[in-house]
Amino acid sequence: MSVLKVFGQNLRALATERGTLAQASGDLGLSKIQFQRFLRGESFPKPHILEQICAYFNVDARIVTEALTPALLSRMRNETAAPTAGQSSMVEAIRFACASQDYFARGYDDLPDGFYSILRPSMAVMDKFVRFPVFIKTHKGARVVRGFDAPEIYTQQVKLLRREFRGVLHHHSDGFSIVFYHQPPAQNVSHLFISPLSMMNSVSGFFGFATVGRAEVPGRRRMCRVFMEHLPNGFREALALRRQPTFVGEGEVALPIRQMLNLPLN
Repeated sequence: MSVLKVFGQNLRALATERGTLAQASGDLGLSKIQFQRFLRGESFPKPHILEQICAYFNVDARIVTEALTPALLSRMRNETAAPTAGQSSMVEAIRFACASQDYFARGYDDLPDGFYSILRPSMAVMDKFVRFPVFIKTHKGARVVRGFDAPEIYTQQVKLLRREFRGVLHHHSDGFSIVFYHQPPAQNVSHLFISPLSMMNSVSGFFGFATVGRAEVPGRRRMCRVFMEHLPNGFREALALRRQPTFVGEGEVALPIRQMLNLPLN
């Protein structure tokens, strides 16, 4: 079977699993005609469209070459894959560190599953802000987070799967903490703390700070303020955000939010 036909069949199966074909094409921002051409194996998506499709269905580029089976789909989504030695060690570390606490037992009305926008000063470019989407979901009773670094932050071309970062969200007494794990070439750990922001100056969302664990570099930050807000239109709004430049100037940030982000850190 040709690659086009394999991709078309896989795309149909994924769209049907998620809902309807019309819903999938609409969320992806694709015309019905273009989406139908993909399904019939008459056309192949451009690389950036394929990236969007993979992110939307939480799969990888193997949907182009391999017929989907439940086992393959589970491996792609890391649901049933055998844990590596490092993953097993991480489980034991969490058991040791959180011996008496349950950071997932609280309610999440303040921070429901869905897509969110994160806005903060850039760690690398001192006169810029960065804005990017992340996805928060409940996974086997835990809260997890997924996102992708923008290609602009790298000095060399890095494939989509290498730009993916994932994290764990913890709920504690006065807010939420997210620990992010970044893949090579960055291969560092970052932390974000946020708490709900009551309506102030027509602004609502979550406000806090972010840190990145790395050696000190002149002219670069390792800590900054951060603002996060829910994207009510879901994947479509997150996709539109990803299509915009990641780096934005001060003039492109709403004044009330910019004032909060420029507050000194205690």
